[in-house]
Amino acid sequence: MTDRIHDGRAPDSPSLRTATTLLWGLVLLALVSVAVQLLDLDALVSEAREVEGSLSEDEARVGVLVGIGVLGAFSVLVRLFFAIMVRSGRGWVRILFTVYAVIVVAMAAIGLTGGGEVLEQGLRVVELALVAAALWFVWRPDARAVAR
Repeated sequence: MTDRIHDGRAPDSPSLRTATTLLWGLVLLALVSVAVQLLDLDALVSEAREVEGSLSEDEARVGVLVGIGVLGAFSVLVRLFFAIMVRSGRGWVRILFTVYAVIVVAMAAIGLTGGGEVLEQGLRVVELALVAAALWFVWRPDARAVAR
């Protein structure tokens, strides 16, 4: 077992490879979500101005763009982190990913009950499916057997 820990290679587990592929799908999904939000920028700016009536058009646009950029970058970076670390086979990552997955599932479920455009709802359903599948593969027996 110590050779797996110290030789620097990723463990050979079909479940970890599959989970990693699903996590790369989540990274791609985060990028698509940012693109969809940017395509809907005018509606988001109008909504921001309705909520905060004192904002000018430019202020609202900057605020929305910063929000999309910061949250989009955070989402992509967190998912990249999990894709890389899950593939490495670190045991602690499974626990951390489980916590993350529960949060994502809860937020997506809340988002699904709130309505929204069909494309946004479709992205949430795909996100739920990818996270649930990745979580299942991370906890498969062959993935647990190679955990370091």
